[in-house]
Amino acid sequence: FGSEREVHNTVLVWGCVSSSHPKALLLRVNEKFNSATYKEILQKHILPLSDKDQSQPIGLVHDWFPVHRSKAVMEFAKGNKEKMTFLDWPKYFGDVMPVEDVWFKMMNNFSRGNVKVFNQNNLWEQISLSWNNVCTEEFVTELIKTIPCKLEKIIQTSCSYI
Repeated sequence: FGSEREVHNTVLVWGCVSSSHPKALLLRVNEKFNSATYKEILQKHILPLSDKDQSQPIGLVHDWFPVHRSKAVMEFAKGNKEKMTFLDWPKYFGDVMPVEDVWFKMMNNFSRGNVKVFNQNNLWEQISLSWNNVCTEEFVTELIKTIPCKLEKIIQTSCSYI
């Protein structure tokens, strides 16, 4: 929360991984990340994926960031329910989502690689490079496979962090 504020030394990004479409997607968000921006991302980048496989809608799982659950986004989803559906995710467990593992591995790579950036464009280049290095089809597939185990651990620990 608050990461969408304008700060001169940051780059806003949105990323997703998928079990049905092995190519992970990373986008630079050039304006504030609000409902309109998110709906545009869904329209331009997620809905076309459903055109490749009309047999069932794409299931989207995301954290409880307010934009993801806004009235405008929910109405957009309802209007496109034949192509996409939002799946429930435990409210306080966004950190066990596969994309969080991607961000964590990227941060570790940045730290170990002693990455230095000098401006927003250079930062975006480094983020993109790291994303592409981390998000191999094999890595994403393994992340997706960990979901049932992570959710089972949450149940076993009476909804405590794992």
